[in-house]
Amino acid sequence: KILIHCFYCYQPAPYAGRTLLFRHASRPKRNAEDPLLGWGGLCIGEFEICDVPGNHKEIFVEPNVRVMADKLSKSLQDVHQDACQKV
Repeated sequence: KILIHCFYCYQPAPYAGRTLLFRHASRPKRNAEDPLLGWGGLCIGEFEICDVPGNHKEIFVEPNVRVMADKLSKSLQDVHQDACQKV
């Protein structure tokens, strides 16, 4: 019961930090009008999109998962480098 209550009562706050959105390349056409897939209202900071080959399940297997891994690694390196420059 508590999970259901939390589900209906939770109001996420906007996030002003960096966001990296992975989306599968074969996403349905119904999402064509919203390339941010609904995240644009919450993620108000720097927003980057990475299209991954395959469908919703195939993005988690080789070779498609390598695209995500490489992009995530590069993004984390960039964040680390930016943080080090601010010190």
